[in-house]
This record gives sequence, structure tokens and C-alpha cells, in this order.
Amino acid sequence: MFRIYKRQMEEVKSEIGKSGLADATKKTLYSRINRLYETEPFPKSLVKKVVPGITANKSSQLAYFQSILSIARISGVFKDLITQKQVRDVLKESEKLKEEESERRDKGEERENDLSWDEVKECKDKFPKGSEARLIYLLYTELPPLRADFTPMEIVSSKDKASDENMNYYVKATKPYMLVRVYKTASKYGEQRLDVTKELAEAIPQDQKYLFEFDGEPMQPNTLSKKVVRAFKKYCNMHVTINTLRRSYAKHTMSMSKDEQIEKALEMGHSLSVHKEYSRRGKDTKDAKDSKDE
Repeated sequence: MFRIYKRQMEEVKSEIGKSGLADATKKTLYSRINRLYETEPFPKSLVKKVVPGITANKSSQLAYFQSILSIARISGVFKDLITQKQVRDVLKESEKLKEEESERRDKGEERENDLSWDEVKECKDKFPKGSEARLIYLLYTELPPLRADFTPMEIVSSKDKASDENMNYYVKATKPYMLVRVYKTASKYGEQRLDVTKELAEAIPQDQKYLFEFDGEPMQPNTLSKKVVRAFKKYCNMHVTINTLRRSYAKHTMSMSKDEQIEKALEMGHSLSVHKEYSRRGKDTKDAKDSKDE
């Protein structure tokens, strides 16, 4: 089946490549196209068999359905292949899943795969000391969990070497800290300074230019996001994304004082109202497109 539609798949990818979408979005669509095309009985039964065959998670199914709709808008080849009727069926299923998600949130129910902060912290000792996975875990638990803003992050010995306003830095001072200048809502909240604990400092590589790198070049944020998922799956057998950690941490901070909640919200790069929305409804920033933010 995959071979039968390979030519069409390449044509669809070519149309996406010319679409003007952000590179990260294109990569996501390319990946989902591959999964769709290799899953029986594509291009038939997208709603009842293909997407459920890829994932049983309702939030992930919604993401696939929304990608299908996006690809159908971009590519005439893809739209003709799956037919207008299926486009309509996918649209209806997307609306149904979004409504179910909204109802769960209004009732205060947790999202699928949501974890308490205690569950996240209990997993700590499963990450091997000295491993990249351990570094990832400590970054997202010793500090208020950022998005994928730990890369690119340059390692410098003093603040005067942190001269690029378009770069995030780890400063190896007597009391080490991070300067986070480049992140989604930086224009509103400005530079963040995050103090680094002794345990986290000891886990940070001492012989690299960047906190995360490959062949001397900084790792892409999308790669870090995937590494977070793989690390928690490998060592804790949990499906955990960066957004899972951000929601869990926000809910954990609701027991703090109002001033502390505001401080933690700002460190995460969003407002107190969005912070509370995270904790109350398990809001995923991607679902809401960070529309208010935030």
C-alpha cells in the first residue's frame, strides 16, 4: 500500500514544501503524512480505522485530524486522494473531539496522560546520573519548566560574554544561572534569569559550547521536545511532553502564595491568568495557540 501511493506522497510533500509554513510545521506534516500513508487502509476510513490505528490517544487523534485538514487545504493531490466526503468527516470528528475536550476541562477533569508533580518527582532516580536524559529531567524539574527554550543555549564563563541578545545563555558563575532572552513571549516578559541548583550545574556538560549540541552545532528545539518524550518513556514508562510538565508544575504551584504563583508564572513565560488556566483545565498551550498569553 505504501508503495502504491509513494508518488502521490512525494507530490503532497512538494506542495507542503512550497506552502510558506514554518519549517517545524512542515516537519510535523511530513512525519504525519508518512504515518498516514503506511497505515492500512489509507486513503479509506481515515476516521474509523487509519487515525485510530496510529494512536488511541484522543488528543493525538485530534492533532492528526487537524493535520489532515491542513494538508487538504494545501495540497490538491491529497484532497483528491482522500475525497471531499472524508474531509468533511474529518472536520466533524475534529469538532466532536474538541467539544469532548472542552467538556472535560469545564468539569475539571484531567487530560489524558496528565501527571501530578509528585509523580514526576518520584521518577527522578530512574534517570542515570551523567546521562543526557538526567540533564533533561533536571532542567524541567529543578527549574520552572520552560518550553523548548534550553536550546540553543550557549555556555559561557561570565555574563560579559553573554553579549548576543538573540541567544540564551548558561553562565558558569560562582552561583550559576541561565539568561533566557529568546522565547515565545519574550517581547512581553523580557529577559528571564533563572538560578541553577548545584545538582543541575553538575549535570551540565563542561566541554561543550552549547547546552545541547550535535557536531558542535546547537540542537533544534523540536529535537529537544522529542528527547523529553523519549527520556520519560524509556526510564519511567510514561508518555510525558514538555506541555505535560508545564501543566503539572502549574497545578503544583496553586498551593503557593499569590506572589509566589505570579513569580512562577512569569518564569514560565506567561501571565497568572494563563497559569491558573493551566492548572484548572490542564490547558495545552498548543491547543489554544497561546492566543491570550499569554
